[in-house]
Amino acid sequence: MGSAAGMDPVTFLMLSGFASVGGFMRGFAGTATTMLMVPLFSLVLVPAEAVLLGVLLDVVATVPLVPRAARQAHWSSLAPLLTGGVLVIPLGAYLLVSMPVAAMRIAIAATVIFCALLLLSGWTYRGPKTPLLSFVVGAFAGTLGSSTGI
Repeated sequence: MGSAAGMDPVTFLMLSGFASVGGFMRGFAGTATTMLMVPLFSLVLVPAEAVLLGVLLDVVATVPLVPRAARQAHWSSLAPLLTGGVLVIPLGAYLLVSMPVAAMRIAIAATVIFCALLLLSGWTYRGPKTPLLSFVVGAFAGTLGSSTGI
């Protein structure tokens, strides 16, 4: 795949359609944009490009929400989660660029299927919410987010 200027029209239309599906999901549910877009993008792009494109599109849609969310956030609860997530971003990025393309496509698909099944199950963690647990959950989410875009 060359630059966007050198992209063939069919690929451009496919990516535009996939982004539209993600945009529909953002408008309908307010979430799961990358969970839909990244696997679809990875059908026509290498996974690293698919994750980058999906995350960039999601960030553009999310930035306007940040000021209000930052004012309403309970930062003492979020600090361990955020710390864990940020610390492992390089690990997820390393996995994304070092794994074989086919393996990353399977990992992205498996992650989406697992997350969808978990959501469908209605499972909710009901145990104690300790700072250590929040840190571990953040690290897990950070690794998944930076490696699969989900």
